[in-house]
Amino acid sequence: MAASALLRDSVAAGTGVSARALLNPDRKAAEEGSATKAVAGLAAMEEARAALADDVNLNPRLVVERAFLQLSLEERG
Repeated sequence: MAASALLRDSVAAGTGVSARALLNPDRKAAEEGSATKAVAGLAAMEEARAALADDVNLNPRLVVERAFLQLSLEERG
């Protein structure tokens, strides 16, 4: 949940909202182009969350690792 809040703030900051609208206003402002990366991160996290909700036999560490690997591949490609 905490990572989702950070990614949400990155997306929000990329759209130009004020610091008061952020969940973590003490964090530094998002870098240029990071909103796209944050949206990809949110999508990967949501996919991992949905996978864990659908199948209780999945290993949470492996599901999260897969999400990070997916993000890494998207960033390179």
